[in-house]
Amino acid sequence: GDEKRSQDSGLSPQQLKTVRESTNYQTGRVISEHFQDEGEMKRQNKSSDDGPVDTKPRKKRLANSGNETMHPEFKDLIETGRWGKKISNTEFVIVFLLLFIVIVAVIGTVAYFITEANKRNSNNQVPTVSPRTPSPCKKISNTEFVIVFLLLFIVIVTVIGTVVYFKRQTSTSNLEMYPTVSPRTPSPSEAPPDIPAELQYDAIMVVLENNTFVDTTPFTNLTHSHLEGLADDQSQPAILRAMSWILYQDPLDLPQNHPWLVPRFALVFLYYHWDGPSWSAPSSNWLTAQQSCDWEGIICDGQREFIRELFFDSFGLNGTIPPEINLFSSINSLVLSSNNLTGIPPFLAIGSLPALTILFLNDNQLEGSFSAIAGDLRASGTLGTFMVQKNNFNGRW
Repeated sequence: GDEKRSQDSGLSPQQLKTVRESTNYQTGRVISEHFQDEGEMKRQNKSSDDGPVDTKPRKKRLANSGNETMHPEFKDLIETGRWGKKISNTEFVIVFLLLFIVIVAVIGTVAYFITEANKRNSNNQVPTVSPRTPSPCKKISNTEFVIVFLLLFIVIVTVIGTVVYFKRQTSTSNLEMYPTVSPRTPSPSEAPPDIPAELQYDAIMVVLENNTFVDTTPFTNLTHSHLEGLADDQSQPAILRAMSWILYQDPLDLPQNHPWLVPRFALVFLYYHWDGPSWSAPSSNWLTAQQSCDWEGIICDGQREFIRELFFDSFGLNGTIPPEINLFSSINSLVLSSNNLTGIPPFLAIGSLPALTILFLNDNQLEGSFSAIAGDLRASGTLGTFMVQKNNFNGRW
């Protein structure tokens, strides 16, 4: 039975068991959706060929690197629930007038020939009823020929004009959505100007300094210019390497007011903190021109506006869970199971995440006392599922 349900749902027997044991139906549904989403993401990544990590200086980056577009019909379907673009008032008036012309032309033609037929019938009436040979059909006159020709011409021009108009509109729309991508060397005027590193640095530092769980002491007596080139220096703290990469090596070069600037910085910090190149899971699309939502293990909302889940199950992570995990204020699920994480987790930083409902820490070497962490995990009051088995915790929950 479990094998059949596993095939039907796309979940492994262990995942089905996890969902079945959940005492909260809503939580179980969320876990099920999470496994299905992750399975689909792994199948897609398995069939893709990720490129190498892009560490080129910003000066050599091309414009529009990593930009992705969605087909307009799919975008409309997601955002409005309707398929395709809504017809404009101008298009509606044009179609209405064209249809009106066609209908008037057809009605006029039919009325004209009915009138002519009635005239001929009245002229041909005779008082006698004796049988006679019917006269042959009347040859069409020049006037009638011209009228029929003009009406047909109007109908044909109307149909052709309508088809050409809408085909042209569709072509223009597609051209705007999917511009030419033939390889060429962009001229200097086409490349976007570099975002000043100082502005990016200040924007990120404001967020870090206002977060009580982030240690900003490595930035003491440093300016943004001191950070250039530190991203590849493994002796430097992960937070300095992450800042250096964002300021001087990120192909996207996000502006200081971009909503993804800080989340992207936080992801790069985790990459360096957990030694991304040594992960057992594919990480070749990290630190590239791809959007953060496309990096392995990152699951975003449907509109790709924020990170919904960090899924690092069986990634081969080594080290501790940093308190900077609190920077991901939008996540509702944090999955760090089946890794080699050690130390006492920063449960207050984790428990203070305002949207967190699912936390998987099982199958690691974490330690601590249950009696000490219970209150910290309830800080936000939203956590509903906590998997912690197969660790080195002690005490009673």
